[in-house]
Amino acid sequence: MLKNIPAKFVQEHSKKFILFLKECFALSSRASKQGKDISDGIQSCIVECFNSFVIKLTEEQLRPVIVSITKWAMKEKNEHEFDFHKAVILCKLLSGVLETLKEFFVPLLAIFFEPAILKIIMTLAKLLKGAGAKRSRV
Repeated sequence: MLKNIPAKFVQEHSKKFILFLKECFALSSRASKQGKDISDGIQSCIVECFNSFVIKLTEEQLRPVIVSITKWAMKEKNEHEFDFHKAVILCKLLSGVLETLKEFFVPLLAIFFEPAILKIIMTLAKLLKGAGAKRSRV
């Protein structure tokens, strides 16, 4: 979709593109709430579209985009609810960007790597703590 759009146009309208892409990223999460799955092919197309988007951005635009999607994916609904579908698509997106941009992306790893790992560890710890509490009552 974005491959044929000039880089200057994408750069000028990057905020609108990211809003559209976030809607695409949320497809898996929305589908799961309805008991449906999004195929790997569709997710691959979303990742490819995002990669086509980020390679047209300037370095100054790329960093806020990565921060924005990381915050979007790591956002909790409440203290105990975390959307794993968003975390999975984030991992796929970042993996795709890393593969596409290689060494240009490495300085941005710190933006999402530590927060994502900490979020996963904290979520697992809460789940294990909750499972341990349930077992002790039985």
